Amino acid sequence: MIKKIFQTSINGKWILAGEHAVIRGAPAILFPLPRFKLALSYKHSSTPWQLRLAGNLTDDYAAPLQQVIAHGFELINKPFPTQGTLLLENNIPVSAGLGASAALCTALSEWFAHSHWIHPSELIEFARQLENLFHGESSGADIAVTATNHPIYFVRNQTIEPFTPHWQPNWYLSHCGQASSTADCLKTVSALWKTNPHHAKTIDDIMKNSVSLAKHALGLDASSGLPLLKEAIEQACQAFSQWKLIPVTLNTHLEDLMKAGALAVKPTGSGNGGYVLSLWPSHTPPSRQDLIGL
Repeated sequence: MIKKIFQTSINGKWILAGEHAVIRGAPAILFPLPRFKLALSYKHSSTPWQLRLAGNLTDDYAAPLQQVIAHGFELINKPFPTQGTLLLENNIPVSAGLGASAALCTALSEWFAHSHWIHPSELIEFARQLENLFHGESSGADIAVTATNHPIYFVRNQTIEPFTPHWQPNWYLSHCGQASSTADCLKTVSALWKTNPHHAKTIDDIMKNSVSLAKHALGLDASSGLPLLKEAIEQACQAFSQWKLIPVTLNTHLEDLMKAGALAVKPTGSGNGGYVLSLWPSHTPPSRQDLIGL
């Protein structure tokens, strides 16, 4: 059954710590990012099937997006619709680590659930399978935070745990000026596991410790938690560095933020580009104009 009109809006996301290691069972802490959204609307009609794109989705995205939609119908053994209009409007930066692919897959899965093609209890896993098209293998972390729209402490194949910080850090996002390919970053980390598994495990452990420290820090009061959160972000950045996922452009941006007064910085997402998380002294507005408040 297809309901005639369906609409949904999915927020982007950002990750505090846990990148890459999360695919191998390490925890991660993620937050929704309401500033950036992807909206999906479907109108069933007698007109031939049409996919319309808006926002930052140019016509170049049409064929890849049709492929993702088609894969969804393949997963449930249903024919691709021949009628109706699907509109996707996105303002989540693409190839930036802010969850554009996860938001898309979550929105499509909500449409499938609304149309009774999948059961609502299957939504997150179905969206994760869709996201595999983008990354090769999705941990499901980005899907979990976009689907729940709540800060989460995430461990793969475990119940999603809502997470509420006890204080509000003075932290921001900013773009380094270079795009990031999650698939390429995953390949880099995967290659390290094949060539030097001992070193790869050591880096995963650094990231795992970063998550534990960040969770502890955010469970304290601000004065006690700030130095620990600073250390957690530094550890996460160290992991990215050892994975060799901080190229020159990204490193320059990290250094510039530190020179401007940031306490700690790290890539957020896959690395090699995209957005950066920066932590600043409490109640001190940063001087830079390119920062997005969280």
